[in-house]
Amino acid sequence: MSVFEDPLHKALYTALNATDTAKNAVFDITSGSDCPEMLHAVAERFFESEDSELIALNVIEDVGLLMRMLHDAAAAETQSGYVADEHCMSGGGYEVTHLSDLGQQFETARASVAALYSALYEVNLHLRAERLSVSLRA
Repeated sequence: MSVFEDPLHKALYTALNATDTAKNAVFDITSGSDCPEMLHAVAERFFESEDSELIALNVIEDVGLLMRMLHDAAAAETQSGYVADEHCMSGGGYEVTHLSDLGQQFETARASVAALYSALYEVNLHLRAERLSVSLRA
C-alpha cells in the first residue's frame, strides 16, 4: 500500500509539509524587532516542538493560540477609514482598509499557521476514528 492510499499517512504528510511552511513563515516574522514579546514566546515553543509531538492536543492548542496571536498582530497593523465620494450611488462614500507591510507579514504567517492547524486537526480526527473503530471491533 502506498503512503498516499492510507488517509492517515496522507494527513500526516500534509501536516508535516504544513509544519515546515508555517515554521519558516513564523520565523521570518518573529525574528524581527517588531514582533510582540508574547508572540515571540509562543513562537519559541512552536519552534521547539518535534514532529512526533505535533499531534498532541496541547501542541495543537499552542498552534491555535499562535494563529490567534498572529491574527491579532495583523489586526493591530490594519487601518481603515472612510473615503467621501460624491459620485458614489449608495450614499456618498465607502470604507477602505489598509494593511501595513508588517501587518501583511503577520497575515502571511497566520495563513501558514492556519493551514497547519487544519492539517493537525485532520490528523487528530483520523487517529480518533482509528481508535474508535478498534474499540468497536473488539
